[in-house]
Amino acid sequence: FRTTFVDFPELLVYPWYIHQGMVPYRDFIIPYTPILNYLLYPLYLIMGFSPQSERIIAYTAILLTDVTIYYLVKHLTKKRWAALISLIFFVFWQPIIAGNTHWHETIMTPLFLVVYWLAVRHRKKPSFRQAVVIGVLLAFLTLMKQTAVWFAVIIIIFMGARYIPVIAIIIGLSHVLVWG
Repeated sequence: FRTTFVDFPELLVYPWYIHQGMVPYRDFIIPYTPILNYLLYPLYLIMGFSPQSERIIAYTAILLTDVTIYYLVKHLTKKRWAALISLIFFVFWQPIIAGNTHWHETIMTPLFLVVYWLAVRHRKKPSFRQAVVIGVLLAFLTLMKQTAVWFAVIIIIFMGARYIPVIAIIIGLSHVLVWG
């Protein structure tokens, strides 16, 4: 398989535009919410605006995803071998399916996994504090890329399924699917 790094310029160029004093939506158009560009901006200030910096950030996010998968599976199954098998499976398929690239989802994946882990814990033992943390993380993910709202809907249903009547879930989902 060919798994070379794919240099998408958006997550390098948009923070550079911000560095040049440009303002998103006024001076340049971006199809996503700008929070990730503002988060990447200080990293590029430290490492420089270069493809090598972009790769360092991408591989750091991928490594963080690897570590998160290992600990998530180990926590959920209480079995080290299951965590290792999951990690090996992900490490093998990630370059093929997701690619070695720096994109929104590359950076968002560890946060998605943490939200899932917190939602599973919340489902077992509901906690207002965990619900707030989950809500803040879901809002932050949605501000990174709008498509995270679908994950948010699934997590909200997962967390509240035992409290929400089935008809309310159906009406809510149909509203989301129609108005999306």
